[in-house]
Amino acid sequence: MHVFHVRGNIAGTSARLQPAELSLTWSNVSLADALRLTRGSDLGVRGELSVDVIARVAPVNPDSKVTVTTGGAQWSISGGARLTGFHGWRLPGRGTDPAANLTFAAAWRLGEARTQVPKFLVEMPNSHLQGAGELDWTRGLRPELRINSSTVGFADILAWYRALRPGVPGNLEFAGKLGVDATLGGWPLQLVQGAFSSAGGRLTGASLLSPVKIGAISARVSRGALDIAPTEISFAPPVAGRTTASAAADDSSPNSFTVRATIFPDSSAMFQRRPNWNLTIEGGTPRVENWLALSEALAQPLKANWTATGGLGVNIQAVHLAQSPSTAWLGTIDSRNLNVTAPYLNQPLRFAMARIDFAKSQRIFTLSAAQAFGTTWHGTAVRNNADAQWTFDLLADRLDAADLDRWLGPRARPGLLARLAGLSGKPSADNSGRDAAIAGIAAHGRLRISEVVLAPLHVEQFDAQAELTGRSITIRKAYAGFFGGKAAGTFVARLQPDPSYEFQGRFDRVDLARLGNALPSLNERFTGLASATLTLAAHGVGRESLARSIHGEGNLDARNVTLRDLDFATLISGENISVGNQDPQTGRFASLQGNFHVAAGGVEVSDFVFDNSQGRFQAEGRIDFSHALTLRIHPSIFHATTTLASAPPPSFILGGTIESPSVVLSPPPGRVPAKPGTRAR
Repeated sequence: MHVFHVRGNIAGTSARLQPAELSLTWSNVSLADALRLTRGSDLGVRGELSVDVIARVAPVNPDSKVTVTTGGAQWSISGGARLTGFHGWRLPGRGTDPAANLTFAAAWRLGEARTQVPKFLVEMPNSHLQGAGELDWTRGLRPELRINSSTVGFADILAWYRALRPGVPGNLEFAGKLGVDATLGGWPLQLVQGAFSSAGGRLTGASLLSPVKIGAISARVSRGALDIAPTEISFAPPVAGRTTASAAADDSSPNSFTVRATIFPDSSAMFQRRPNWNLTIEGGTPRVENWLALSEALAQPLKANWTATGGLGVNIQAVHLAQSPSTAWLGTIDSRNLNVTAPYLNQPLRFAMARIDFAKSQRIFTLSAAQAFGTTWHGTAVRNNADAQWTFDLLADRLDAADLDRWLGPRARPGLLARLAGLSGKPSADNSGRDAAIAGIAAHGRLRISEVVLAPLHVEQFDAQAELTGRSITIRKAYAGFFGGKAAGTFVARLQPDPSYEFQGRFDRVDLARLGNALPSLNERFTGLASATLTLAAHGVGRESLARSIHGEGNLDARNVTLRDLDFATLISGENISVGNQDPQTGRFASLQGNFHVAAGGVEVSDFVFDNSQGRFQAEGRIDFSHALTLRIHPSIFHATTTLASAPPPSFILGGTIESPSVVLSPPPGRVPAKPGTRAR
């Protein structure tokens, strides 16, 4: 509980209550309580306030001709106030919290609705504000203060900023002063006119990579608008021992920006809660990390969990209107060998040449030479400001799955897909901001890649329509060259906590010899042309989970196929034909057709049919992902010209592995079975 203390002396009525002297003291008052009492709100600040006021009226002069009807007594008022421990409510009180002293002198004639303030003085450790004014309450409260020949220290500005903003380190020092001549009026107080000037300043501290230099400042208030003339903000050369990679690259490049701004109200109220403003920034830097460190030191980080090094060129203007929730940006930003490191990527993105064009309705990102995921990217991405939708047209040289693994693999932290799927391992509260950002992703466009490598396979001239919506990725109308043939299909990934993937595709006239040469297990084992349809689905995180869950089906139609060392007719007849004397048609099939099903870690075939000049063979069984073979093959039709045409058709089991197949022959009646384990030729 805080109490006003009032004491004093007043003359009797016969002397018209003159002389009189009153003293008011209000000590160690909570600033929050004082603001609630006077404004109805504490404004989110804390501190202690002490006020002392003395009011005096001189005794009546017997020789004075002033009568009661000419006016009341003239009171002289003087006093002071001291504010200590000022800080925001989110911060604890500290010994370094700023303080300020106010002293004033005023004159008031009893009965008048105005008070003259011939002198006031505000003092802080590095600031001195002096002036005069008056207070008129004829038609509401209308104060006017005139500040002249005064200075505000940059160190005091930093101290008050640090007291209100969490996260500003105590090692920062801000040298310099700002000259002030201004008039304030209205209630709450607003700038009416004035001028501010400074020779410049210097911001230093261990939190900065280099000292910051503030150039000459000149600002004027006219017609309620504050206009700040172009001011240069730059970095001194890097501090010895703290040189970064980009700093070493070019210390002679300009590292400065010129800033110009105007703050203007809708009415005459300069300091309304949401003023109008515009801002122009021009310049460049070879060391963007300096500016990121500055933004972080001022607790206004431009980055979240990413870092950047390299250069930027900036020429932009921003306009903000109080009635609009958004800020309009116009101009360009150009990258100069900029490297960006994101927490979900194992290697930095490199923007050797890229540009952002800020237009009234959209932002255009142009990639002239960007390095990411082991390849070089070109193209554009356009963001519509109205609905935040992205449209892109991107082209890459060569994309290798091995590079993707190096970029996106766990590497002791969640990869990109795991983070998108919500598998980062952090509490959900920590992920709320990321989840909201992911839910807002909306992008679609064209994606072209000269070569996509999924060793040992690869496709060429990949061209597709891609869409990203929240946690879903869809690839539609995809076309590519595939080992001399064509491939087309659709791919959908839903990156939920249990991610799921779906693929539907078709392959036409694939050269089996070229495909076999790319697969060590099938190298030179077959030739021909094949077409196929394939549908696959899987879910889970990690290769093992995906392999266990994968399932699907398809159809194969191959023509003019040769299967090396799998001469079915010779195997069944038991003939011993040397390679040089073998019938050139043996082991060659005019067609190979059938359906297959993918499940339980393998491929199941049911009605595969092999046709050649000798007849027809049918196959059923299973090929495991481990390459193990369990296939039953039996002849169904033999032409009259073959030696087996009149004999009962035996069947055999093709076992072993793809790399090393073996045969177990089922004998026809009256014949001795072949020795188990006979190796297929």
